Amino acid sequence: MPPVVKDERKSGIRGLFKTTALATVVATLTNVFFWSKKKKPAVKTVTLHKTQIRKLYRRVWNQPEQISRDHACSEYIHPEHILIDPSNPNPKPGVESYCNGVNALRQALPTIKMYIDDMIEQGCKVAVQLSFVASLGERKAKWTGTAVMEFEDDLIVKTWINTDSISAMIQLGLVNDLLRTNSGIGSEVATTTAGGAKITNKVPLRRDKEAVAAAQALLGRTEEHPTEVLTGKEWLEYFDAIQEEEWEHGSQMSQKELELQHDDLSGLDVVV
Repeated sequence: MPPVVKDERKSGIRGLFKTTALATVVATLTNVFFWSKKKKPAVKTVTLHKTQIRKLYRRVWNQPEQISRDHACSEYIHPEHILIDPSNPNPKPGVESYCNGVNALRQALPTIKMYIDDMIEQGCKVAVQLSFVASLGERKAKWTGTAVMEFEDDLIVKTWINTDSISAMIQLGLVNDLLRTNSGIGSEVATTTAGGAKITNKVPLRRDKEAVAAAQALLGRTEEHPTEVLTGKEWLEYFDAIQEEEWEHGSQMSQKELELQHDDLSGLDVVV
C-alpha cells in the first residue's frame, strides 16, 4: 500500500479559514453584546420623594408670586429643616428660614429658572442635578448645581446644596474671571458714591505662578471662562454629538482597537 501523503497546503488553508471564521464570530458576538448593553434603556422609577421634589421646584423655587411660594413651602419642608451649606455657616432652621432664602434669591434674580436634569434616590435621601438660568440687566447666565435632600415623615428635613456660583457671577458681570489673558492687571469694580457718581477702581489680583496654578486646579480649566456655557442636558447632547461624529469618522478607535479588527493569521480584516 502506498504511503499516505498529507497535503499540508490544504490543511493550512482549512486552519486559516477556521481561525478567520472563529475570529469573525467572536468579534461579532462581542460587538452585539456591547451594543445591546449600550442600547438597553435605563429603567427610571418615580417615587413619592422624587415627585415632591419636582413639585418643590415648580411651586416654590420657580414660582414668581411670593404668597404662593410661602404657602407651598410648608407642604414640602419639615418644621425642623436645616440647610447645610459651607458658605452659610449660621443657617436658621425651619420653614420660614427656607422661604426667606427662596425670596432673597428671587428678589435679586427675578427671572431665575431652575431645571431638574436628573435625580438619584437611596434610602431617605435624593440627589438632584440642577441647571440654572437667570439674567441681570442685559447679561444672562447659565450654571449648574447639586442638592441632596433628606426626608423625614415625607418632608425635607435636611438639604445639602452646592452650585457653581463663580461661573454665574462671571457671566452676570459681577466679578472678573480669575483666569484671563493680558487684558490688564486686576479686576474692575464699579462703585457708586453718595452723590450718584460711578467710580471704577482696579482691584489687584495675585498673578504669580502658584496662584494661577491653584486657580486652574480649583476651576478645572486652564482657559478663560467660556462665552457660551452648556448645562445639564445641553452638555450631554453636545457630548453625544461629538462622539457620534467621531464614530462616523472612525477616530474614536484607538490603535489597539484598530489592530483587533485585523486577523494576523489570514491577513484579512475582521468584519464586526
